[in-house]
Amino acid sequence: MNLKARDKYRKLPISDDLLNFMDAHPDFEESLKLSNTDRFVCLNHFILSQQPPSTTHHQDQVVAMWYADKWNIRSGIQPFFKQDFVVNLGMRNQEFVSYTSKRSHPPYVYSLSAFFAKYGDGDKYYHRQGSKPWVHHYNDISDLPEDDHLRAEAESIKTEVLAEANSLYVFS
Repeated sequence: MNLKARDKYRKLPISDDLLNFMDAHPDFEESLKLSNTDRFVCLNHFILSQQPPSTTHHQDQVVAMWYADKWNIRSGIQPFFKQDFVVNLGMRNQEFVSYTSKRSHPPYVYSLSAFFAKYGDGDKYYHRQGSKPWVHHYNDISDLPEDDHLRAEAESIKTEVLAEANSLYVFS
């Protein structure tokens, strides 16, 4: 990935290791909403998690990346917010896997159902508040996790996207 291409990711908390991996594995990068800047705005808020030490994949770090879907916000069609799940295998910052609703492209891109099968442990993990199942699409801000910073940034981006959309329809 050239320096100009990396500039679009610089304001985000993405490590050089992940950027280098994206550069070396274009299928991985293309599986992320992060690469589709025409449609998605990545929120500067990632959630890192791991399974408990007693589980098989406890050394893997799960990175939840949040996005505003500009197309859906402009058209008023929900969901307005979406997620990507990236797994840092063994937390070594050398190998990453994307879990997506797009087609699988092993060894670094797999389906969301594979993510929940591998890391959800039969729906034991990855639940939202009130034990509701984890989802990767959120209709609006009130459906996002109860995190003030995440919701404030989501509100700001949604407002900005709507303002941009409205300015496109103003005629002099």
